[in-house]
Parts: sequence; structure tokens; C-alpha cells
Amino acid sequence: MIPKQSNPERCPSDRGGLTGVVSETKLPTCARVEAVTAELPMIAPGTKLGRYEIRSKIGEGGMGEVYLARDAELDRKVAIKYLPESLVADEQARKRLVREARAAAKLDHPNICSIYEVSEDGGRSFIVMQHIEGETLDIRMKRQPFDLPESLSIAMQVAEALAEAHAHGIIHRDIKPSNIIITPRGKVKVLDFGLAKIVSGNVAVDTEAETAMLTQTGVVLGTAPYMSPEQLRAEQLDSRSDIFSYGALLYEIMSGRRPFEARSVAELTSAILMRDPPPLQSHSGAMPAGFEALILKCLEKEPARRYQTMVELLADLDRVGERKGPGVSQRCSHGFDGYRSVEGAFELATPG
Repeated sequence: MIPKQSNPERCPSDRGGLTGVVSETKLPTCARVEAVTAELPMIAPGTKLGRYEIRSKIGEGGMGEVYLARDAELDRKVAIKYLPESLVADEQARKRLVREARAAAKLDHPNICSIYEVSEDGGRSFIVMQHIEGETLDIRMKRQPFDLPESLSIAMQVAEALAEAHAHGIIHRDIKPSNIIITPRGKVKVLDFGLAKIVSGNVAVDTEAETAMLTQTGVVLGTAPYMSPEQLRAEQLDSRSDIFSYGALLYEIMSGRRPFEARSVAELTSAILMRDPPPLQSHSGAMPAGFEALILKCLEKEPARRYQTMVELLADLDRVGERKGPGVSQRCSHGFDGYRSVEGAFELATPG
């Protein structure tokens, strides 16, 4: 069993949920979900789900609970996500869970969390996922700044994961530091494709069931500080929305601050829709030539002005990596005195 978590971070939003449950030093699973609901009854350790035995609860969110489990047949640890009791009878939620697994199961890439199985036990659907030891990016950034080689390595690995997903017609919709794990060997894993949409060509297509569910719940899925303008406007999305979120992620890795900060959701929404981020050089030390321009291009308000594909972005990122020389500072000047921006899940009273 993993150690009990201590002093979990609280979301400053009025939902009061956990931003993510982690142990003191490690997050031993790739199944990370944004907790936006009240605490749910925990399933007892030792409970059997077919060949899987529950060890401990490690996270929860509006669409599922996450448990550490043991696969008795293959003798390995896994992470299991399945619906809370309050949603057992909700057929739409169950279908969405299956869609999540099917979307992520298409992806076979070293930087993407693997999905092993979708199953059901006692009327409750669940997804069996890869178990990964490591530390989420948000926790690592607060604990210790990344040096420049580490920053570039993370940037490259996340970009490659997204390029693979986009090549399969899948957009992530919720790229953020808490959905990225860094393993002890420096390998990046992109987590939680639970908000992914299946897209046809380059335009997101809502299935009838998903559209109905979003209309019923009134939720625009995503996490506010990293959402693209078109995501905030509840428009149809394509892969360029992920590129915006990726740019916000890189900005934070390099500067220690988010590109858009505010004291309320309303102010944050206005900043993302209307304001340009502060010049990156004002927060960070020296960077390879072209890196700031790359990040700011990702953060363009209009999708047509951003990189159009992750493949195009990766080509520029390769060139940025080649330009870094011995005179480049090996430590970015992060300031970890707390964030002012609104954290947690973001909701709008409009269908997504």
C-alpha cells in the first residue's frame, strides 16, 4: 500500500475540493483526476474487482475514483478508475468512462499513460491503467526549479506525446502540470485523457451522448488557467487548443508563474480572452534564442495564428534545442511564493 497523503493541497476555489491527492514524496500512479466533488465513500482495501485487488484510494474526481490495485494474474501494480456510487445508475457517465478508455487505448507511446482494460464489476464500469512512480510537474516545480536541459527535455517529451495523440485524432483538453508525471529517471508521462474528444480530421466532434451530458451538467471541461480562448467560449475544439495549453505549461516551467493570473474566475477568463501574457524574459533568466517566441506563438488568441500542428512546433523546438550554448543559464529564476491564479476545475453555465 502507498503511504497516506499528508497536507493535501486545497483548491482555493469555492468548490473546496482537492486539487489532487499525493503522498509526501511521490505520486505512484498515472491516474490523476481533478477532484471537484465532496469526499466519496472509500472502497475497502482487499476488495476484489475480477483479477484486481484494491490496495488503497489515491484520488477522486467528478467522473471517477482512482485506486491503487494489484493485478493478481500478472503480479503487477495498476491504477483503477471507476464511477462513484452517486453515478452508478447514470448510463451517460458510464458511457463516457468507456469512451475515455477507448480514446486513450488507441495511444501507444512512451510518454503517454497506458490503458490496459475496460471492464465492469457489480454494475460498475472501471478502467485499468498503467501504474507509474514519480512526481507530478506541479509539485516538482514548487519543490525545485528545473534547469534548462530539464526544461527542454520536458517540453520535447510532452510535445511528442501530444503529437502522437493528435495523429490519432484525439485532443487532450486538459493539459496542465498536475496531468504530467516525471519519473525518477526523467521520463515524462502525460496523464488523464478523461477529457479527450474524438475528432474527425481537425475538428472536434461531439457524440450525441456527450453533448447531452454536457448540456445536463452545464460544464465546460478543462482547468481554467490553461484553457484556450475557444475552450472558454465553449466552442468546438481542435488540436490547436492543446497547443495553447501547452504554451501555458511551457511559460510556467520557464518562469515559475502562469501566463494569466487573476483573483477570480471572471478576471482570469478576461485575461485569457483579452490580455497578452507578460514578457517571459521579465520572469526568467537567459533562454535559447527563439524559445520565448515559440511559447508566445502557442499562446496566440486566434488559433490561426498559433502553430497549426504539434509536428510544426516540434520542428521549431528541435531548432531551439540546437541553439542553446555554453553561455545559457542552467537555472531558470523561478519564484515559488505561491500562485495568485484561480485553481481547480472550471465550470460555465453553458453546454460544451
